[in-house]
Amino acid sequence: MQYKINKNNMDNKSFTSIRYNNPLDFSTAEQQSSIARTLIEYGRKKTYEVINLLKTNPQALEGFTFEKAPWGKGVVTLTGGLYLIVNTRTKRIYLGGSGDLAQRKGEHKQNFIKAQRQDKLNSLMREDLAHGQVNDFVFIPLVFFELKNVQGFGATSSIKRKVSQFLDLYVEKVLLEQFFNEKNLDPSLFYNQKTIGAFQVGNNYGGTPQSGSKDKAIRFENYAWESISAVAKCFSVDRKSVRNKLEKGFFSQMTEDEFEDFNGNKIFNSNASIYFNNNLEDLQNLRKKLFPRAK
Repeated sequence: MQYKINKNNMDNKSFTSIRYNNPLDFSTAEQQSSIARTLIEYGRKKTYEVINLLKTNPQALEGFTFEKAPWGKGVVTLTGGLYLIVNTRTKRIYLGGSGDLAQRKGEHKQNFIKAQRQDKLNSLMREDLAHGQVNDFVFIPLVFFELKNVQGFGATSSIKRKVSQFLDLYVEKVLLEQFFNEKNLDPSLFYNQKTIGAFQVGNNYGGTPQSGSKDKAIRFENYAWESISAVAKCFSVDRKSVRNKLEKGFFSQMTEDEFEDFNGNKIFNSNASIYFNNNLEDLQNLRKKLFPRAK
């Protein structure tokens, strides 16, 4: 699959993002692999470009803020792709991907400007924010595409989520692994310290800077819980205890689609604390298997 890169993206003295106008067909594993390789290639190129500009010509990044949509006029809100959050003072960067860049940018902005949400930030971001100011941070799209060009991911209502999952697993994670293994690149340059969630299988490097983001669904035998929090409510234990059991393999994680299609007993956040009120025997049996020391 070939993607045309606007020549202005190469020649302009200021930093410009790469815009894909071609269809992105995710119908087969081979096509998905091709898309991932292309996004990795250009995400890598553009990340290094930002790193070099921070050292040599930071003025080239002027105009990128959390206040504007710097990826150009005429781009619709439903735009996915790769992005960086850059601290122009400390020169640290965060690499991320999203099926909706405008929405993701807005979420990050709220976490920076609202004191009650700052606990959702990456701990290194909080540290830099405490010693600087909100305006030190800027949002820079690296590679982006309109979701109307995405094919092969089924219902329109789930495209944003599926694009985000694809970028997390097959692009962001791979890019971070590459960067962290570069001999001439200091890993402390990155805010990312893990990938795509601390408890997802295979995560070693990155993740979301929103440590308070929604947990993934998990299951045990014929039961599935909407989140780690739901399990904690069911058994009156803390979330750390649930995560420990997850890491030890007692639970298995589920995608949103798997949770939605699950045919067993589904327990939601809204009813987790009362789900077993009329079935205490099942609750006790599960407790013996999962949390025998809990009161």
